Amino acid sequence: MNFNNIDKGILDPILKCIQGDYTGRFIQFDNCTSKQNETTGIIIGGKPEYDLKKNEKKINLFIQDPTIDESHVRFFCRKYKNQTLFIVKDLSNHNNFNSGVHVQLPSSDVDLLTYDYLDREFTILNRKYKFVISKV
Repeated sequence: MNFNNIDKGILDPILKCIQGDYTGRFIQFDNCTSKQNETTGIIIGGKPEYDLKKNEKKINLFIQDPTIDESHVRFFCRKYKNQTLFIVKDLSNHNNFNSGVHVQLPSSDVDLLTYDYLDREFTILNRKYKFVISKV
């Protein structure tokens, strides 16, 4: 079934690790409510020395890896006038060799569920961790 044929209003998206140390684990993120234009979403980040108690970068999904950026990628919901989109945004430091998200993204936000030409699977850290966005 094509995700574009599914009504986004009744389903919540999940982010699931399908390759790497966290294979099979997933986290659900929220749709925008009627009073929200954008959700906080999920921020993936890490670094072993990152202070999770302070959590200054507001990381939701911590991957303890010395090569990941403190805040690497963000997934969130944004409501527009006629539709609600699920967005992925690269937050990584592009001066770092391991930075980035393996789907080449423009500088603007990209909705992975609307654009058929984009693969809904993506990787970080040179394909060490692979994730997929799907609906439940």
